Amino acid sequence: MPYATVEEPNLRSILQALYLLAPDGGELDVATLLERLPDERQRDLVARLVLEPLSNEAVQQQIDDCLAALQRRGIEAQLKGLKEGMYEAEQQGDMGQLASLQRQFAELRRTLIKRPRAALQHPERPGS
Repeated sequence: MPYATVEEPNLRSILQALYLLAPDGGELDVATLLERLPDERQRDLVARLVLEPLSNEAVQQQIDDCLAALQRRGIEAQLKGLKEGMYEAEQQGDMGQLASLQRQFAELRRTLIKRPRAALQHPERPGS
């Protein structure tokens, strides 16, 4: 896991929670992230990052890019799982299951193509 190389425990926990939430798809729900963090200091840090406007646009863009990359990885992991499921369904001759998985794969793939590098929305910056 990419967060395993982060030495600072609070940051590693935050990144781990972000990484685990990314496969859920859609927008990142800050409330859910806060619920998943075990430590009050971690929740405070995330709350400050979300609520305090960043003065440096480059820093904000880096954060947006990281969150988008996490979301993209989650979608790619889901696609991989669907591919494996399609292979198994084909091997078992379950054409109904295969067709269902192919539809799910195509729909998820379209979401990835539609916004390949789109940043996640922030409450204070709708539409970004």
